[in-house]
Amino acid sequence: MYIRNVIGTASIGLLFFALFAYAAPAIQAAEKAALHDRIGTLRSLERESFEWQLYALDIARVLKSMPPSPERSKAQRAFKPQVEAFVRRDAQAAADKHIRSQTDAWTRRIGQALAGQGLEMQVRWKEARGNYVASIDYKDMNAALAKTLATETGLSDSARKAGFDRLEFVNSATAKRWDYRLDGASEIRAQVLRQAATEWGLDEL
Repeated sequence: MYIRNVIGTASIGLLFFALFAYAAPAIQAAEKAALHDRIGTLRSLERESFEWQLYALDIARVLKSMPPSPERSKAQRAFKPQVEAFVRRDAQAAADKHIRSQTDAWTRRIGQALAGQGLEMQVRWKEARGNYVASIDYKDMNAALAKTLATETGLSDSARKAGFDRLEFVNSATAKRWDYRLDGASEIRAQVLRQAATEWGLDEL
């Protein structure tokens, strides 16, 4: 994860001033000492080097750990673009990790269920241009069967909840396909962002 877009636009002087001018009264002594140490180290490092980015991330985490207070809110407002960028990137990574885990599990589960019913359907998933796509291949797949599977079973709903953006049915003999839009990943990402905003005390992201 690149940190340069998180705090890279703020000068070290602004970072030092805003955190202490606004937040110091609300930070406990141990937290204040830790923050002071991190900022002191940050000022001695080459800007945006790997070590600089690590300490900048630590500072963002310390800011997150501050107890809710008017001073904390002022500090977060002072760093609003940087804090929100950090939260979005962190939430995006968490959401994608969750989605990959769920899509893997869904693919195995549905594949085993279909095989258990004696159906020679191959279930797989792929990521295409940021979209998660579930595919069900069958040599006798046709439009009517694809519609039945997509609309009259719980297949589409379970795929959406697993994080798939699209469910496609493929005739493995002719390569013809029928697509159904789900937008599951978008729903999960939005939910994770809402949770992250609540955790950070932000109105919205």
